[in-house]
Formats: sequence, C-alpha cells, structure tokens
Amino acid sequence: MECIFLFPNYQLFSTTPDSDLADFAAEMLAFIDRHGELLPLIDADLDAYGLRKKAQRARQRQAARAVLPALPALLSNIPEAEPSVAPRTLETGRPRMPALVVFLFLLMRGRYGSVSDQDACERFCEYKTIEAVLSPRGLRLPSRQALVDNLNAVTNATRQAILDAQLQDCLTEELDDFKEICVDSTAVCANSAFPNDASLAARSLQRAFIELWTLREQGVVTFTDGWMPSWKDTIVCLARDINMARGKKAPSKRRKLYRATGRFILSHSWLASSLAT
Repeated sequence: MECIFLFPNYQLFSTTPDSDLADFAAEMLAFIDRHGELLPLIDADLDAYGLRKKAQRARQRQAARAVLPALPALLSNIPEAEPSVAPRTLETGRPRMPALVVFLFLLMRGRYGSVSDQDACERFCEYKTIEAVLSPRGLRLPSRQALVDNLNAVTNATRQAILDAQLQDCLTEELDDFKEICVDSTAVCANSAFPNDASLAARSLQRAFIELWTLREQGVVTFTDGWMPSWKDTIVCLARDINMARGKKAPSKRRKLYRATGRFILSHSWLASSLAT
C-alpha cells in the first residue's frame, strides 16, 4: 500500500517531501496498515497509564485533606477521594494522545535515539514531513513532556509485539531468514582503561567556571574573566586528545596528557576553595 502525503490546504504549493524521514514515515504508515492490531495494544497501555495517573491524583487529594483538617474552607475546594478503591474506568476529560502518534514517535525514537532532547525537538518542529503526516489526520505535534510520558507508558509486551510484526514482515518479504548472524570484531584503539576520567575532569572544571560566573552575576564574588575562557578550551582539548589517542605510542602519549591534565587541574585548585567559601 502506497502512502500519499497531503499537505494542509493553506499551503500554496503541495509537494511530497523527498527525504529519508519521508521514506521512513511512509514505511511506518504502511506497516501499521498491515498490522492494525498493534494500535489497540498501544491504546490499552495508554488507558492503563491514565488509570495509574488517576489513582495517583486521588491519593494526592486524600493526602491534602489529611494535612488540612482544621481548614474547612480549603477542604471544601478539594473533592472527596477513596484511595482504597482504585479507579477502574476513565471518564470524559482531556483528549488523550492518539495511538498512531505514539506509534510513529516510538519508532522514530528507535531510529534517531531520542525524540525529547533539544536537537530532536527543533528537528521535528522544522520537518515538513511531520506536518505532512499529522495535519491531514487532524493531529498535531505533541509537547515534549507529553510525548515522553506516553512513550514510556508503552509496555514491553507491546514493544515485543511490534518487533515480532517487523520480524514477520522480514520473513514474508524474504529480506532475511535469520539463519546466520554476522559479528563485527573490528578492534578500535581508544582510551579503554579509564574512558571517563579525562572527560569527567574536564566537565568538573567547566562546572566550576560556570558556578563562579553565576555567583558573580548574583554579587556573591567579584573577579574578572582573565584567562578563564582559554582555560576551558585547554581542558577540553586535553580531554579530547586523551580519548582519541591511538597507535603504538598511545599509552605513553596518554600518560603524558594525563600528567598535563593533572598539573592543569592542580594549578587551578583555587576554584574549589572559592566555591567552598
């Protein structure tokens, strides 16, 4: 089944997006058309999540009434709640996120690694493909927090059902028979002994600089920037060189860089004392 993207009518020229994301979105829509049984599973997970949130709000109301026994005026604004009885049904309220939106962004999170960091949010807001998929269906791009909450509400059983459907499509289309597996054993020389020490030291010193600048803006300490911006660049370059050292002379080079990093941090240990005072 071929999925045709239709842009909203307020656009003067209607064109089909030509990008990797557009191809991926077409595959996702065609996949969910073939496996329509997945959407009820996602809806069930979202309903269960809504019931848990409803029970949580009931417990919060009960706790509020318990801590305000002597204020009847305030208690009158807090509805009664029965925390001992868990809610079993969802009543009319704010419209819930459609299962199709959850499914689309669940797969996009698997493809891009995240749908909630700053880069991903800006990318989705700028993509015409997202608008082309959602707008004709009367949907809109959800907020970041709502998207994260609903994606996390999808259970492992539903995720496994989606994976099983994908594997079944691979078998049906003869993309793979899953009888063989290829393991890449390419060795990569890097800072494998202590991979985080250099970056940890660099980030710690950078945070110290940022804290001092924040305290200066609040009038707690007084100092001039001086060489601080160049110090930040120096520690970042040292950490990068340590992590990227490779070759036969990498161990000696890494030890030399570690010693240089240690001397640099010790020479600026006054930052810690400044923050402590």
